[in-house]
Amino acid sequence: MQQTDDTNDAKDAKSGKELFDTALIYYLGIGVDRNKILAKKYLREASSLGYVEAIDLLASLYMRDELYCEDYSEAVQLYEQGWRLGNHRSLFHLALSYAKGKGVKADMAKAIELYLKAYEAGSPDACFNLALCYKKGNGVKQSIDKAIEWYSKGREMGDAACTCNLGFCYYFGEGVPEDWDKARELFEECPDHDTIIQRNLGVIYFKGTKTCPPDLEKAVYWLTQSASNGDAKAMIYLGNIYRERAEYLRALDWYRLAAEKDGKEGAYTYGFYTYKLKGKEEWPTAFTWVKKAAENKYAQAEFMLGLFYKCGVGTDVNHAKAFYWFNVAAEDGNEQSYSHIGRYYRDGRLVKTNYEAALVWFEKAISSTDDNVRSEALYDYGIMYLEGFGVAPNRDKAIAFLQESKALDCINARNKLKELEASDAKPSSPSDSYHLKTDNIIDYVKRRVSDGNTHYVPNAYEKLMVYIEQAKSDRIIEGTEGGIFKWKLSNKEFAQWVLMVSDELHIYWVTDQGQRRYHPARFAKIFVTNKNRDFRLEDLRHNMSAINNWLTSGEVRNIDLLNDTINKAKEQISAQGL
Repeated sequence: MQQTDDTNDAKDAKSGKELFDTALIYYLGIGVDRNKILAKKYLREASSLGYVEAIDLLASLYMRDELYCEDYSEAVQLYEQGWRLGNHRSLFHLALSYAKGKGVKADMAKAIELYLKAYEAGSPDACFNLALCYKKGNGVKQSIDKAIEWYSKGREMGDAACTCNLGFCYYFGEGVPEDWDKARELFEECPDHDTIIQRNLGVIYFKGTKTCPPDLEKAVYWLTQSASNGDAKAMIYLGNIYRERAEYLRALDWYRLAAEKDGKEGAYTYGFYTYKLKGKEEWPTAFTWVKKAAENKYAQAEFMLGLFYKCGVGTDVNHAKAFYWFNVAAEDGNEQSYSHIGRYYRDGRLVKTNYEAALVWFEKAISSTDDNVRSEALYDYGIMYLEGFGVAPNRDKAIAFLQESKALDCINARNKLKELEASDAKPSSPSDSYHLKTDNIIDYVKRRVSDGNTHYVPNAYEKLMVYIEQAKSDRIIEGTEGGIFKWKLSNKEFAQWVLMVSDELHIYWVTDQGQRRYHPARFAKIFVTNKNRDFRLEDLRHNMSAINNWLTSGEVRNIDLLNDTINKAKEQISAQGL
């Protein structure tokens, strides 16, 4: 009798396999038209004969909604049948059903119990899921150590997912000391490298490790493999490699591909480096891509879009939009925005002057761990104490903040400290002391020329008067009572004109580092703003610094008008034989 039963079991197994193979032919469409109805028919017949692979596949297709079933509980029953017949995959899938609450009531404790049984039955997939449970604290107490333990067990069973995730732990130093050599070893064990592993291998070879020096050829190979599989971050890394090698066109090609693939980091990177590496004619393109990234909630792009609107890069200057995007970026965690928001409140630009709000934003920036963010905010905070904006004037505190900012390489702080040192220096004569504190640019140049200053161009005083008269003639400035002129354009355009005239007449001094330092205070003493207010010297200096900055150079709205006025003055100077 036993012999007869064994014979029947063998026949059923053979028939079950034949039915399963036939089901696969129809399900995959191998040599025939794909037909899920016939695939389901043959899978059910094979399952009725106890063929475990058919049982597991049929249940999984039910769960994935690729084949119709009345209720997911039917799939759960099939998994239970497969488990009873000794199939560890069915046991793993049954655990997954309890974890997801699909076909049964969700029960993580039951899921964990079944994952453990599946592992004991030989399921490497169970190792991976148990590791994730411990990593996230899902159904068990969160423990990265236990997660690594299960990844390691899965690796021993040959599971690629466990091996790769263990590699990520060493790559990022998560639960174990960061060790890129170990990460590389684990990544290279995986028979099928996915795009993220390819990218990480590229980064490892690009940066090098303790035992593996940088290998640019292998880095480019792995990053190209990842990029060809659609990984935008790998495309960005390739762009960075070519940019560092000054192969800017190749770099931009990779950045563009990243932008087309990824509307956040990829779009921002392409936009930013289009702005940095190409001419002004391409700035509208840069603006478009940065705007796309910002609208997709990429915080660095939100900040950069604020700068573009503030400085008119690729678009018109629009302080309302600049202020809006700085605030959006700040809400999304971009700390660079803090000081810019503070300056709007401090300067009363667009919003009502609010020194208290300005101080709050500067303090937020000072608390940053980013030295670039802190350095700018410390400078701004120093200015608040120096000028007494919202706080009692305190020169000692101001200098302390400026010195801390200077230590973080803030050029504005360095220049301000030098300016303060110069103002503290004892003058050589009483008349010099008087002029240093009270004279305007006309008196200053006239005095320096009469004192025999040879730095200025010949006839500097007479030429200065021509520049002023030409600006009056072009109605850029107009005379008012007491010889004070009203400037008709914006503060930034006034700063631009001051720079242009100063450069033409050499009205500046040169630092030991070869940098030019101008005299905005003396210019401001013979002008008022277009709102009949005295120029705020800090605002004037800020605009002069911004115009000389790489971000905004030449981006002054009425630059053509100013250039025309300067050129007309030059013609007058030539005609007068000066």
